[in-house]
Amino acid sequence: MVFFLYNDITSATAAAISSQIDQIDEVEINSNGGDLMSALAIVDTLKNSPRAITIRVKGLCASAATLLLCTGKKVIAAQNSLFLLHAPSTLVYERVDAAKLKEMATTLEKIE
Repeated sequence: MVFFLYNDITSATAAAISSQIDQIDEVEINSNGGDLMSALAIVDTLKNSPRAITIRVKGLCASAATLLLCTGKKVIAAQNSLFLLHAPSTLVYERVDAAKLKEMATTLEKIE
């Protein structure tokens, strides 16, 4: 079965892959990326699968989606595929104090 990852990576994406891992032979990616922790959960799920899963890129493989490339027994990219790698970053949509910002900075440094 092919799992089509044609959206942003979220916890729902990680749950869907985890619940179907016994049937997945290939993951096809066209994604802007998404949530890093959800992507790492997918990486762990794919790496621990006994199946020889192929990762295929058609279109864009950006940000957190690029982590999935490391899990494939075979990785195939279409000729017009694009990849985007970058340092971790975050957005703040609420009021936070200095302590919370320092905590966020520490987390970003660990990830990097």
